[in-house]
Amino acid sequence: MSNNIGTVIISRHGDRTHYFQDPKTYKGFFTKITPLGLVESNKLGRDLRSIYVNPESRSHIQGIHSDLADNKQIQVLSKSGGEGNVIFDSTIALLQGLYPPNPRNRITLANGTDIVAPLNGHQYIAVETVEPKNNRALEPWTDCPNFQQHIREFYNSDEFRAVAKDNEDFLGSLEPFVFGRPTKLENAWNIYDFMNTQLTYNQTYAYRLPPHVIEKIRSLADFHENGVFSDKMSSGIGNIAGRSLMALVLTALDRMGFSDDPLKFTLIETGYQSFISFFHEIEAVKEDSELEAIPEFSSAIALELHETHPPDVRAMLRLKFKNGTEEDFKTIHAYGHRGDIPLTEFIYRAKPGVIENNEEWARVCGVRGGWDVTTALADSTAATVPSPSLIIPLILLAVFFVFGRRWVKIASPPHLASVISHCGCNCAKGKSKEDELYEQQVYEEMNRDRELFLQPRESPQMQMSEKKDGEIRSSSGHGHGHSRAGSGPLQQPQARDSSLPPSLRPGYTSSSPPTAGSALHSQTQTQTQTQGEIPFNIRDKSNIL
Repeated sequence: MSNNIGTVIISRHGDRTHYFQDPKTYKGFFTKITPLGLVESNKLGRDLRSIYVNPESRSHIQGIHSDLADNKQIQVLSKSGGEGNVIFDSTIALLQGLYPPNPRNRITLANGTDIVAPLNGHQYIAVETVEPKNNRALEPWTDCPNFQQHIREFYNSDEFRAVAKDNEDFLGSLEPFVFGRPTKLENAWNIYDFMNTQLTYNQTYAYRLPPHVIEKIRSLADFHENGVFSDKMSSGIGNIAGRSLMALVLTALDRMGFSDDPLKFTLIETGYQSFISFFHEIEAVKEDSELEAIPEFSSAIALELHETHPPDVRAMLRLKFKNGTEEDFKTIHAYGHRGDIPLTEFIYRAKPGVIENNEEWARVCGVRGGWDVTTALADSTAATVPSPSLIIPLILLAVFFVFGRRWVKIASPPHLASVISHCGCNCAKGKSKEDELYEQQVYEEMNRDRELFLQPRESPQMQMSEKKDGEIRSSSGHGHGHSRAGSGPLQQPQARDSSLPPSLRPGYTSSSPPTAGSALHSQTQTQTQTQGEIPFNIRDKSNIL
């Protein structure tokens, strides 16, 4: 019989389109989930069901309902900021795998009619979204001055500068594959995420990208994100993502281990940032350095609460990690323990660094004037209601725009990049021209992604469709070996390899002279065009997500 009395799951969302983050503030931009991401999240849900809900499993949670979900036993928290829409969709897909439709989800009316829930008994489990404006637990790093200072210090560190110098040539060689995006190490996350997205969904891009490039940029992105979302001290500002996440974890474990609360299963759906920081916070990276890397899509951390037998009847905590959908759970250890850790000790050692509420978050971040929900909501409401003194000017302004535009040519608003660059970034004193140019490039990338996402049509490479013979093409691994497929006619890029070193040019082999790569490319291009495909310039962004 299983001695698991409760489990907390921290999971990452499924695959999605490119997600741009400002390298200096880590504010995110628009993205959306893909069918592949939904499948990954659903598979994770089915895996969790087989481990924790199935009565035959050795890790089955005692007393949890296996057929019909009981909302009193299940708590679901979904991060709303940043990739919030992707995370929420992933949560729903995961829950569909955790508790699939069941025809027993029905009710009998007074007149004797049986009503089965839609979709053959679909189960609707309550999901609580964690909004940054109300609760900073799952996105504490944005709008945090001290965290932004931490990022600047990391970028100015000797280690970062050394890595940037060693990889300057490699990053420069990526220019033909990132379409005008900055190729500095500061932008490593955005470079990797863009290239990995294209490699997953754009067949033309996958055919053009030289081997081993994605692995190397992935390693630089791992270095970058680990440096941003970690700290030399467990209670340092760099660990803010793990420190705030820990508050939710400890609350759930306390309900399961020290009360008569019916809670049995807590799911916290979030982004990769919380994973890296959480592993540092519990010192698991000291034993396993692989935990310092970006976790794969639909990864999960499990904190299992096990009861023990006399004479030591303390509840014990067992931690496991599953990196993506292709791997099984493996045991990880917290705070130097080689096995399960007593729950009381885990709480005692984690408590000092925990950020429990928004007031504590404001203090840690150095937010002037503090923070409270009432003030935030009042400010938000006031911002949406015009002052009475502004009503008449607003009416006059509206009349002017309606009748005056015949004679007055209204100048177009400045580009968003220039607005942000001049008003949000460059107002600070002491910035070099190089920094200003770099910030301008970053915000131009943000606007470029915005224009691409807001296009009314959807790129053919984004459509994950079945082949006529029923075979489904999909991808797996995300950055560690890929099998990619696209729909629609394949478009062949023009040769733009002169900016790359010989070892990165398509078709290059160590046993052949550099010209052989060009000959091979010409032969491939001729063969492709004879199949009725359209020539494609590698810098044409019409196929880019």
